[in-house]
Amino acid sequence: MIAAALGEVLAFVRRYPRLIATLLAALALIVVAALIYRQIYSSGYEAAQSAIAKQDKGAVDAADKASARRRACIDSGRVWSVATGQCR
Repeated sequence: MIAAALGEVLAFVRRYPRLIATLLAALALIVVAALIYRQIYSSGYEAAQSAIAKQDKGAVDAADKASARRRACIDSGRVWSVATGQCR
């Protein structure tokens, strides 16, 4: 049963060698294209992650700076106005 199936496969390969070669070449091209796509996607993902991390760091730094100004105002015994964002 298995030997008969293998015999048919070998007969097909012998009958259509150019078709088999073309299909294998197409499969190789698909694999190469998928690898290239994956590399491009990964580098874009890493760039986006880096940009988001940079933006987050900027937001954290701005929040820390604002909090430090408010804390310095309160520590000096004055009142921080939430409405105006100034120390009185």
